[in-house]
Amino acid sequence: MAYRIPDDELLVDAIVSVLMRNKTVTSQREICQLVLEQLNRNADVPYRVSGERVRRLSLERGLVSLDIEYRETASDGLPETCPVCGKALDPITNSTLDGGTAVVMMKCRSCGYVASARSSIPSKYTFNMKARKVGDIHSLRMDRLYRAKEHVSIACDIIESLIDGHVLAHDAKATADRLREICDGKEDPGSIGNMIRAMEVDEGEPVWARPLASVKNVHRKDI
Repeated sequence: MAYRIPDDELLVDAIVSVLMRNKTVTSQREICQLVLEQLNRNADVPYRVSGERVRRLSLERGLVSLDIEYRETASDGLPETCPVCGKALDPITNSTLDGGTAVVMMKCRSCGYVASARSSIPSKYTFNMKARKVGDIHSLRMDRLYRAKEHVSIACDIIESLIDGHVLAHDAKATADRLREICDGKEDPGSIGNMIRAMEVDEGEPVWARPLASVKNVHRKDI
């Protein structure tokens, strides 16, 4: 069966959407399933992604903090590379009776993974959305809207360039016109352009999403 692999930016968008709805996800399997559902909502060819990639990209982009549970294991030594995020581990030492030092643990400064002599294999991850300033989340939403607008505009250009002189040119132009209205229609409150403009003047709930009768909607002219 055919499938696609999402690029990093598309995968980050899906992870962010999942985390905005689920501030805490209690397993790697669950977050991977939620991300796949987000990716494949309108996909003709399904996307595939591994739980490990979701975990590592979430950490790399600073989207989550992890609570890690371990299982005990007998080992002759401690790992030097973090199995959770792939970064180098730092040694944690303790003084010995003869005045020397001994490495008792290895710790990852990036994700918080800790390896000791008895427990070094992660058995369960809990994903927590990192606390962000409202401005950070606002900027993230704005960036996604701008990219959506850009993609719709590119689709319009492609349609118009391919159907010039074709027997279906009239119908295709109507499709392109509808897409341009979705992209930046001034009269359509749900157009991407109007969403962007509303969010630029109000970092809270966008104007187009507020109840018209609300006295909190300061943009109304009749109250």
